[in-house]
Amino acid sequence: MTYRLLCFFIPIIIVFNFYSLPKNAEATDLNEKRIIIKYKNKSSVFHKGKIFEVGKVLDKNSHVVINELQKNPEVDYVEVDSHYSYSAVVTDSLFFSQLKDFEVMNVQNGWKSFKHIYKPIIAVLDSGIELQHPDLKDAIISPHNILAPLELPHDEIGHGTHVAGIVGAVTNNNVGIASIVRDAFIMPIKVGDKKGVYGSDLAKGIYYAVDMGAHIINISVAGPTKSRTVEEAIQYAVDNNVLVVAAAGNEGNNLQMYPAALPSVLSVGAVNATTNEYANFSNFGRYVSLAAPGVDVLSTYLLNSGNYTKMSGTSMATPYVASAAGMLKAHDPILNARQIRLILEQSSVKSESIYVQNGLLNVGNAIEVYETYNRIYGKTSIDTSIQIAHSGWKKVQSSELINSMNTSKKGSFAILTNNSSFADALAITTLAKKLDSPVLLTRQNVVFNETIDTLHSLDVTDVILVGGEMALHTSVERKLKEEGFGTLRISGKTRYDTAAEIARFSAMHKGEVIIADGRNYPDALSISVYAASRGIPILFVNKDTIPTATQNIIDAFDFSKVYIVGGKSAVSENIEKKLNEKANVQRLSGVNRYDTNLAILDYFGSSEGFYIATGTDYKDALAGATLASKQNKSLVLVQPSTIPKSTKDYLVRNKGDFRILGGKVAIHPSVVWELEEILRSE
Repeated sequence: MTYRLLCFFIPIIIVFNFYSLPKNAEATDLNEKRIIIKYKNKSSVFHKGKIFEVGKVLDKNSHVVINELQKNPEVDYVEVDSHYSYSAVVTDSLFFSQLKDFEVMNVQNGWKSFKHIYKPIIAVLDSGIELQHPDLKDAIISPHNILAPLELPHDEIGHGTHVAGIVGAVTNNNVGIASIVRDAFIMPIKVGDKKGVYGSDLAKGIYYAVDMGAHIINISVAGPTKSRTVEEAIQYAVDNNVLVVAAAGNEGNNLQMYPAALPSVLSVGAVNATTNEYANFSNFGRYVSLAAPGVDVLSTYLLNSGNYTKMSGTSMATPYVASAAGMLKAHDPILNARQIRLILEQSSVKSESIYVQNGLLNVGNAIEVYETYNRIYGKTSIDTSIQIAHSGWKKVQSSELINSMNTSKKGSFAILTNNSSFADALAITTLAKKLDSPVLLTRQNVVFNETIDTLHSLDVTDVILVGGEMALHTSVERKLKEEGFGTLRISGKTRYDTAAEIARFSAMHKGEVIIADGRNYPDALSISVYAASRGIPILFVNKDTIPTATQNIIDAFDFSKVYIVGGKSAVSENIEKKLNEKANVQRLSGVNRYDTNLAILDYFGSSEGFYIATGTDYKDALAGATLASKQNKSLVLVQPSTIPKSTKDYLVRNKGDFRILGGKVAIHPSVVWELEEILRSE
């Protein structure tokens, strides 16, 4: 309601595959990427006279396509196409009058990352709307008048029109004001007039909004009486995945007002954007979840009264939150009502002077929370490995490194491996778990200061380098020694030799061993967590042959149990028969890497949650496998932009806590929120 409007009816009152793109085409599908191919020779027949070519590929195949194209001698380079936004963000003529509100809510920073891929429906249950308002008319959908169903929802007092403008005024139309959501459908539902609102009419409006497909309902009305009828209508909305946002009221006290005080409602109080203080008229307390600007807010108004005006009240703060909710829905339609509320609440900014449970609406933070929710990540794979180390270890404890040749060394160990050529390190997880050591990634010829700082902060005394000088140059070893660390290199001429050398530190006579394809990474990574937990070494073979180094370890330790990971196209039936002559052989496999991952999870049983990593790049899983084993969690592989159906079915049956390994390039945020719904829903 406006601050001065105090009219009552009942105790509810108004409260304010690669293929070329045609010219100007865009790769807008979440599963696609645009790539640029730059050629070396303009006259080359290969590129038909073009300096470069632009195409799009499936996101999950992009790294393969780029690698293959780069091998062509005619190609200079291949890269993912950059995307830029226009600097002129808003063209609406009155936007300058909204700046203070939008700056307080960090809206423009949110817009920088905002991608409008869906047009949500936001219902405004109020006094009606000015149907021909130039800033609203193109957004209106399914208008309805609860009070007179055969009539249009004309607004007699301007309140509903003002609220609707804050919710979804058409943005960048060179007219009037902007809205946070920028482009949404507004569903105006007239539930009251100049005298106020009946609870029964409000309930009817809620049912209508839900049945007509609204995603968000804005209720800028409040009163001190709890109505069962209204509560049941709101529960109907919640049960149908509709977010209800309601005004906390303008009495300036902490008495509960309804429907805002209902736990299922996102309740909103008001702040003064000029003073950054809580508005003196706004209700407050733990039942109020968020705050938004609600003092002298400019918005749309009746055409015969100037088109635009300023009003104050929690009525004005509430539609800002509803519009931000709409923005999140527009950014990713997969988000459900509960998740949108979670993001808005987690991203709000707390302050001692803002007397609400969570804090002030922050749109920029909301987009960031959407993108980074529940992740361990950094800007690069090296940074991610550092964050994984800090997540699992405060200090590395002293241990003793002993191999089968009785070579021993005491110290507090960390393991270092190449972040781009890490085949040597695929077998390291078991040793890392035995030493309780984090696995850190680095470049072939340089170790960055951030990695050095992490080693010092974890009280590491010795660093184990995995792989030969082609994997980690002597300059890396020299740098570590200069920083005061002892070093030990575990390596062989090939990945098979290196795995065999690693196995000498954990293999047990008559014990267990894991055999994996040395050319295919995901199978070894899938089982590495269980290998580490059970102290089982991992050895590598070719499809049809067992390398000498691998055979020597098999002969030396005379294993009684052999796990073959992967199908017969990875490890042949002939190898299985040969191994079965002396040991009990168990093959764990599926039709693809994701099903093999699930076969491993099913065989080794339940855990205390999941780490989720991409199945198309292995850096994050390599660094995270030791952490997963340390915390008794499983490692689940997904595609960057989708969850395989079989994996989804498995997770539906095995709910639990989860964290993502890697940033949004590794696993798209929409996948994260789908996982959140699967694993945390009742």
